[in-house]
Amino acid sequence: MLSSEITNTTSGRQVVDMTALLGRCLGNFKMVERVLATLRGSGKSDLDQLQSAIESRDYQAAADL
Repeated sequence: MLSSEITNTTSGRQVVDMTALLGRCLGNFKMVERVLATLRGSGKSDLDQLQSAIESRDYQAAADL
């Protein structure tokens, strides 16, 4: 990724400021890749759980997520 930001392809909005993330990772691009991979995995899981909670009308679980 050479862009200074990652954008949501649906909305076109910036979702990750790569310059700031690289700074927080002390310039270690491998760490940036690990952070993004972790967020990608946990984000999918969180969305699946949220969808399930909403479909079962468990609004407390949805709010907790």
